Amino acid sequence: MSVQSVKDYLDRFGAGGRVLEFDVSSATVDLAAEALGCEGARIAKSIAFSVGEGAILVVSAGGYEDR
Repeated sequence: MSVQSVKDYLDRFGAGGRVLEFDVSSATVDLAAEALGCEGARIAKSIAFSVGEGAILVVSAGGYEDR
């Protein structure tokens, strides 16, 4: 799936313009936070699975604090 196809799909809901692309890597929480200029705690991590004819998307907080 290309980034453009995701934007096209989201355009149907008025959200295609909210997709961000970076000239630098955003592959990790730290890199994404650096690219956006924010704390890692503000980044969401996600992983998607194809299951039969459906899909599962898991989203979790990117940052954490030792307590």
